[in-house]
Amino acid sequence: MDSGGILGFRYGIVQAPLGPDISGPELVAAVANAGGLGLLRSPDWESPDYVRELIRKTRALTDKPFGVGVILAFPHEQNLKAILDEKVAVLQVYWGECSKDLVDQAHSAGVKIIPQVGSVEEASKAVDVGVDAIIVQGREAGGHVIGQEGLISILPRVVDIVGNEDIPIIAAGGISDSRGYVAALALGARGVCLGTRFVATEESHAHPAYKRKLVELDATDYTNIFGRARWPGAPQRVLQTPFYDDWKSLPANENESNQPVIGRSTINGLDIDVRRFAGTVPNATTKGDIESMAMYAGQGVGLIKEILPAGEVVRKLVEVSVPFQVLISLKLVWIDIFMLLSNLPPLAFSETKKSAMDAIRHTCLKLEVPTNAQPDGRVSIFVKGTWYQHRFDLSITDGLNAWTCHATEDEVRLRAEQWDQEPSDYVSLAERYLGFQQPDSVYGFADVGNGDKRLSWTFNKEGMKLEWRWKCRQASDNKTTTAGILDFLMDANIRLSEEVVRKTQSFEKLKVESEKCLAQSERICEEKVEFETALYAKFLNVLNTKKAKLREYRDQFPKQTTTSSKLKQDDEYSDKTESFDDDSDAEKN
Repeated sequence: MDSGGILGFRYGIVQAPLGPDISGPELVAAVANAGGLGLLRSPDWESPDYVRELIRKTRALTDKPFGVGVILAFPHEQNLKAILDEKVAVLQVYWGECSKDLVDQAHSAGVKIIPQVGSVEEASKAVDVGVDAIIVQGREAGGHVIGQEGLISILPRVVDIVGNEDIPIIAAGGISDSRGYVAALALGARGVCLGTRFVATEESHAHPAYKRKLVELDATDYTNIFGRARWPGAPQRVLQTPFYDDWKSLPANENESNQPVIGRSTINGLDIDVRRFAGTVPNATTKGDIESMAMYAGQGVGLIKEILPAGEVVRKLVEVSVPFQVLISLKLVWIDIFMLLSNLPPLAFSETKKSAMDAIRHTCLKLEVPTNAQPDGRVSIFVKGTWYQHRFDLSITDGLNAWTCHATEDEVRLRAEQWDQEPSDYVSLAERYLGFQQPDSVYGFADVGNGDKRLSWTFNKEGMKLEWRWKCRQASDNKTTTAGILDFLMDANIRLSEEVVRKTQSFEKLKVESEKCLAQSERICEEKVEFETALYAKFLNVLNTKKAKLREYRDQFPKQTTTSSKLKQDDEYSDKTESFDDDSDAEKN
């Protein structure tokens, strides 16, 4: 595992499984080649042959590990079997129970399993069944959102639940750039999972109009108007497009089943009609009224300003998070002058120097290789590599003896042709295996006579285990060669120490700022509660005043009615009296 990495991946950056057909082999391979964990999206119906095809297409584009995401709410048993049979590196599951039986199935196949959760309760269950890592999704996330809590509140609570268990926590929801990455690390995460940011990449299979909207718009909303019939009870976060603003108050009894067809997409190899309000985002094959379709996006969409290559997204995320990566790397790559005599685990570091003519890279790798000269059958050697574009040099020592290998451009070109490779690709692959120890590789350093050695390492390509070998000759001056390797290690140790001091200082500053942000968040929450309490009290006061007034009117109404009736009777009596008097006068006359 390199600095900042998780589960054997170089960096703690995960590309979420995006559907339908958004995170295809091209995107997943690009993320994997950049050092992240790319995830394919399994179909939402049983299609094991299609799953195998996706995995094999991805393997044709990268020799690095990747994974597949499965939504457990849909039929998945046959797809799951195909995934485990293909022995991908990671199985990611979502929206369903990650049972002990499922974990055991994955581990039996040699596959790591990562559930995505939206609550502390789900995370606790995942820890109990022995998962390899946990993705914690906040309500800020785009697409279907399983939880109701914001990432800043749920993430540290899950970290506390995991405690000392070796289960990396990966943060998801609203993260689009390195600032979100750093914030997640400050809250205890070991990595981040991004969806929306990877939709807006060159390799993404999303429709161009969808990508364009992710750059143009910056507002999202949490809703349930899309996909009500097919996936009830699964709310989603979407872009606030003009179409959404017009229909966001869709009556609860309406869903996509009684709506007109507005387009057509090829999804997982099948041609499918897209109805209005379907929970289906437009992919590159979609035809029709694209603007009237769902467009999922997280709250971090406002930070997306351009469509980038996926590898560039990974690089930008890593650059600014260096202080935290350095702190993590202290556990893995602290080097001192006595390391040749120590029993430290294999480790590696690299240095890059650029010239006007070529990029020269230096690496040093400690290896434990088989030997008959030691009682335990193992010996430690250090392999220092100097890498050019089309050639490389190796210096190797076991602390007493030393060997060298000078691979010329002609030799590299000949070897590359045998493997149908460009010389630069051959050198890059050799650098990968001799610059950083690969856990799936078997290294050897065998005698070939006359004091010379043969350095070998294995690797997997298209399901086959292959081996590369290079002859290393006895150095003409063992002491000089060994001293050169030690000087390189000492120089790297000094520079690493200085870098650690600088980055630690930066970390302390970031920690202070993080604490300020947390304090401000708590203060805002308190003010919000106070405001809501005062507002509610004011509302009750107004309501009680109105009720008192109504009671007063009610009490007055019967009295007014009685008084009016009495006055009417008096008037009638007066009229009768006056008539009687008039008649009496007439009679007198």
